[in-house]
Amino acid sequence: MPNFHESLRLSHRGAFNALAAAIKRAQEIGVPQCVFVVDTSGETVASIRMDGAKYLSMHTARSKARTAASTPPPDRCLRNSAWRPGSPPKEV
Repeated sequence: MPNFHESLRLSHRGAFNALAAAIKRAQEIGVPQCVFVVDTSGETVASIRMDGAKYLSMHTARSKARTAASTPPPDRCLRNSAWRPGSPPKEV
């Protein structure tokens, strides 16, 4: 069993890009959203409440993001990911 695990860490640019993509999609469907981007420990890296989004949705969005961060992805997500352990990260 190895002593270390390789992992990726989200940069502030990546967090901003995730917010921008979420905002774009919310605008496309015409539904304002609250969006949180968290790190692997569930701490907030970036967040936004779009104009017209419900205030309490901030709490729900943060809880959903933290839950997603605490749960490992299904194996199929790893098979289709843009990065493989041992290879350099790819720009997304």
